[in-house]
Amino acid sequence: MGGALGYAIGFFAFQEIAQPILSFYGAMEQYAQLETWYQNYGEILVLLAGLTPIPYKVFTIMSGAFHFNLLTFVLLSAVSRGFRFFLEAFLIYKIGEPAQAFIDKHFNWLCWAAAALLVGGFVLVKLFLPGS
Repeated sequence: MGGALGYAIGFFAFQEIAQPILSFYGAMEQYAQLETWYQNYGEILVLLAGLTPIPYKVFTIMSGAFHFNLLTFVLLSAVSRGFRFFLEAFLIYKIGEPAQAFIDKHFNWLCWAAAALLVGGFVLVKLFLPGS
């Protein structure tokens, strides 16, 4: 629900809210670069934002601002956020307190490792499966 709200802010109120802030901070060039990345790698960006310590809220708003396909956004967000929190809950359930302490201590590193595995899987599929 939070992702959908961020998407709506980007879709319906970007020019009124975010654009003046970006302009004030001189970040319109970075905004233009991010838009180019979204055109080429939007799906991967949403997955990475959902899995990693990258601020997910920024990517929800940008997805709306760039009119990224809403259904794709919701599905990728559900997969990435769901995987992230399910994995953490599963490890804590199976291992208990030692897992929670480890996750708390190494959370950012673990998120980046999960993201690398996910992106690596996409790259392998693209490279080795014909027609993908």
